[in-house]
Amino acid sequence: MWQRKSFEVSGTRFRWDRGWVYYWVEPILDEALAPEGWPEVDEATKKEHLRNKKTRWSSFIVELKTPIVCNNDIVDVISASGLRIYPPFKLNQKEANGGLFSEMALPVGDSVVDSKLHIPDYAIKGASTDMKIGDAEPCYGLRIDIEEGVAHDVALEFFLQLIRQYSKQWWVSTAQNPFDIGVRINFQVQEDNSPRLLLKHCGAGQIAAPWYGVAATQNLVGIEIPVDRTIWVEVGRCMSLGYGREDALQYFLTAIAAFMAYEDNQTILNLAFMFEVAENKTRILQDKNSLSKNKDLLKNAVVATEQQITTFRKLIIDRDNIAHGRRAYHASKNPRILIDYLEISAEFINRYLDLCRELGWDKALKTAL
Repeated sequence: MWQRKSFEVSGTRFRWDRGWVYYWVEPILDEALAPEGWPEVDEATKKEHLRNKKTRWSSFIVELKTPIVCNNDIVDVISASGLRIYPPFKLNQKEANGGLFSEMALPVGDSVVDSKLHIPDYAIKGASTDMKIGDAEPCYGLRIDIEEGVAHDVALEFFLQLIRQYSKQWWVSTAQNPFDIGVRINFQVQEDNSPRLLLKHCGAGQIAAPWYGVAATQNLVGIEIPVDRTIWVEVGRCMSLGYGREDALQYFLTAIAAFMAYEDNQTILNLAFMFEVAENKTRILQDKNSLSKNKDLLKNAVVATEQQITTFRKLIIDRDNIAHGRRAYHASKNPRILIDYLEISAEFINRYLDLCRELGWDKALKTAL
């Protein structure tokens, strides 16, 4: 089920291979180097240790690049074909951030780099933000047990898409973490552009340091909910079935992530995809023919209301302009219209999801255009 799709094509100029290359670093422990030696172990214990190994299986600990916000009541292990996924857990992000700057050398100079400077000990190196949804906190750690032959990255991506879908945590599995842009330290500079250091002197009393710990985060939209046991069970069910990705909702969440990353054209394109997929999928679920042109969907909408159609018509015009290499007509004249697009789309996707539940959620998940 979780096999990587490989493309063996010869004669290309570049190497288009999207599979990951894994490297293992194996520690070797030497009894001779142990100060107090190793303990005596009886033969039965040795044999049991050799026997007690699950063949063809191993476990990965993953540091997620974007967090999953979870309630602490999740205890079930998701078990599907060839993999087991444990509930996400917290990592020490503050300690990890601070450790990045140990023994590092900062480039210093005016027109050219002519020296290096170690960050002062008094500088705060591990500042981090604290994002929560209610009492639920972000988790960056994940344990996945994998059977030999299963593509770890394929299974992980599908799992993250399901988490994103059912929790509406739009940032999950995106390239940019909206709660950590990577800013760590801020410092004052001197006239020659070199870092300004603290001047300690007798009688100064308390002095504010010219180096600051910094963290940056973006706001939640308001649609997000923490992963609770109900969501976790549904994700596990979809993992077992091997399907469950809802494309229209995924396009909407991708549009939000693009908007938060200042990728306005991608926001427009993904909202247009959401509209097209949702309208056509609902038509199919209602035993109607799908329509290939957006203008026909706008005239014969089955999900969008008349008021929403007015906004979607402008969205589709912008989408067509972008697709043909031109500026988005409406968005270029009035950037504020992006908020209208997102706001109407949020109402639209909720109407669509309600219709999917009425018409059969599993049937909707299995229906492809």
